[in-house]
Formats: sequence, structure tokens, C-alpha cells
Amino acid sequence: ALTGVPIDRFAEVSLVGFYDITKALGGVQVCLNHAVSDSYSGAHFAAGVHTLNAAQALAFVRQRHGLDNGDLDRTHRQQAFLLSVTHALSSSGVFGDLNKLDALVTVAQRDITLSAGWNVVDYAHRIGDINGQSTRFTTLPVQRYDTIDGQDVNIIDPTAIRTQVQTAFGLIPPAPVAPGLRRRPGAGEPRAVPAPNHGPPVLSSPGGVPCVN
Repeated sequence: ALTGVPIDRFAEVSLVGFYDITKALGGVQVCLNHAVSDSYSGAHFAAGVHTLNAAQALAFVRQRHGLDNGDLDRTHRQQAFLLSVTHALSSSGVFGDLNKLDALVTVAQRDITLSAGWNVVDYAHRIGDINGQSTRFTTLPVQRYDTIDGQDVNIIDPTAIRTQVQTAFGLIPPAPVAPGLRRRPGAGEPRAVPAPNHGPPVLSSPGGVPCVN
């Protein structure tokens, strides 16, 4: 209803899924543009490429404190992690080995909720078929943050969201969304604040490990 594009498949991955998949793979590589140290998530990493164990991977995808764009930057980390996992699966030959793939799917099924009728093994083979092609994760824009009924929420522009998603699927011509300042309501006179920065798309890289903040 929000995007005007049908959703054919739905998957929900719990945070422990990042832990279990990393453990099954024996480590996952990630890359950070800047050093981070966050006591809330336990993420303590220097800038550069790291091979994370399961506990470190969970800390990496959980961190939102100390990042310029909070949850939006955390989203980019999770996207980069998934790209690195896909690269690791391809380079280790898992997509071409049915026994290895079945074993990994068994691990993943503990942590993933799927829509009915979705054959994950067949889908994983399809992912393997597109290895080497560019994959692009795009985070939809947020106008501002707010608190409603005691809950932290993201305020979006439904028209802009619908335009961006339908344009990505080639359904309508692109319509520019002008950047600028948004007003955050609150006690007293509202003040102008910059719109949250949803950042550039997270792209697959030749080395398979995209760098993120």
C-alpha cells in the first residue's frame, strides 16, 4: 500500500541470525571507514578490513550509538554484512555444493521467518547464479525523527517513497525530491534541522567487502 509495488516474498532475520551464519562460515569480513568504540553494542573496531567471529559480527550489526546517522548507519552495516556473506558463500563454493548449502540453510532456518511457499535452497542457487554482478542496497529516505505516544519514529514522505520504489522497478518516470531542511515539532517554536542522511547505496565491490561508516 505504501510503495504501490507488490511484495512477492518476505523474510525476517533475527539478530541472532548474524551470529549463527558467521559461526557457520567460520568468520565474515567487513570494512569500516572509521574506527568505532561503543559500549552499548560491544563494537570496538579500528578502521579497515576485519574478519569477525560470531560475537563480533553481532556487535557490528547492532551498533547504532556513536554513528553519525544512528539506525540508518546500522542499516548500511547490515546491508554490507549481507553482501560479504554472499561473496563468502560464492568464493567458498557453497552455492555449487548441495550438501553444504543444505547444511547452511538448516542453520539459517532457526533464525529466519519466511513467507509461505518460499523454497530457500532454490533461491540460494539463484543468488549464486548472479555472483559477479553488481548488487545495490538502497535505504529509503527519512524526512526527520520524532516521538509519538512515547515511541521514537521516523517521519517519511509517502509520495517520495512511492516515487523512488516505483522508479526503481521501472513503473513510473523519476521525480526529483528536493533536499533541504525539515522542521521538527516540539515544545515552543519548532527549529529547522537537517533531514537525516540516509547515505549512498551500499554496493557490491570487486573484493566482496564494501566499506561503510
